Amino acid sequence: MRARAHPLATIELDPETYGGALMPFIAAYVPGHAGVSEADAKTWVAAQRALGERGEYYFAVTQFCFTAVKPS
Repeated sequence: MRARAHPLATIELDPETYGGALMPFIAAYVPGHAGVSEADAKTWVAAQRALGERGEYYFAVTQFCFTAVKPS
């Protein structure tokens, strides 16, 4: 088996970046989970946009890709 890490980071809130593209999906998913309301999600999106406007936005994530070979 092999594992590879792919770190992704950005300091700009741009829908063309991974973090910017994920934001609408996160906002749609979290309401109803762990006590998060739709209003909470909208507040979070607004806060991210405000950070972006002030040049203070930051997003980072590490994706892991695994490959394996099935024994014959």
